[in-house]
Amino acid sequence: MTTPQQRAANTRRLYAFEATVLKLNPYLSMQRNKLWLVEQSRYIWIVERGSIFGCPELYFNDALKLSYSQSGHGIHFAKDQHDLMTLIHELAHALGPEHEEVHGGSFVARYFSMLVDHGQLDPDELAMNATMFGIKCKRNYAYPDR
Repeated sequence: MTTPQQRAANTRRLYAFEATVLKLNPYLSMQRNKLWLVEQSRYIWIVERGSIFGCPELYFNDALKLSYSQSGHGIHFAKDQHDLMTLIHELAHALGPEHEEVHGGSFVARYFSMLVDHGQLDPDELAMNATMFGIKCKRNYAYPDR
């Protein structure tokens, strides 16, 4: 069991990794139009879940500072976060598991797997960069079938 301080540190490390490493990737960080994000969310959801059932609605709110996913209430995008990285991050939250700590090992494993599958990232490079930020995950996301 992790402490609140450890959970907060996990979140800070992940956000720093996103802001420092992932934001440098133009495919992940390019601002997209709303229709593109809706279409991608449905495609990714079907690939990950096997069905469109339960796919969260997307909401766009220019007053928000940070995007977030709220179970049963969709994904809410902040003004400057209409990008694939944010979509994948919030879909990883929506896909669960809900009982897992917010940015714990299971979440990171799913998120990184989705970044490889849908964000065109090299799994070895992703793992190397994540390690430099002290980010660990519970399984080998690069080779989920092993």
